[in-house]
Amino acid sequence: MTKANNNIAIINSNLISIVERGTKNNYNYTKYSNGDMVMWSKYTWNTNLATSWYNWYFASSAAVGFPVAFKQAPLIIVSPAKTNELYGLGVAEVTTTGYKLTAYSPKQGMCYVQADMLIIGKWK
Repeated sequence: MTKANNNIAIINSNLISIVERGTKNNYNYTKYSNGDMVMWSKYTWNTNLATSWYNWYFASSAAVGFPVAFKQAPLIIVSPAKTNELYGLGVAEVTTTGYKLTAYSPKQGMCYVQADMLIIGKWK
């Protein structure tokens, strides 16, 4: 019986459970007992692609804060959801508390960006 109880304790200590789930500042997030955290959001941004760089134009957003801080800088995957004349999106200056988004296009001018964001990292 003692061995069975020990085995159950080992199995329970290896299970990953949800510690917290919520929505804050247009982000959904889930914290897991193993320290992982996943966030997702749809980021909307109107910007003027005015800075020229090798026949491309770009603009960077103001710093965007995470609703819950990470222990270390997370991985961010960004994909354009809806846009007008946008050819690329990227993230820069990723920290434990936020990031900046950069939009690129061969066309200069105002650009509407709606990006799907997936953010994965450690909360503890």
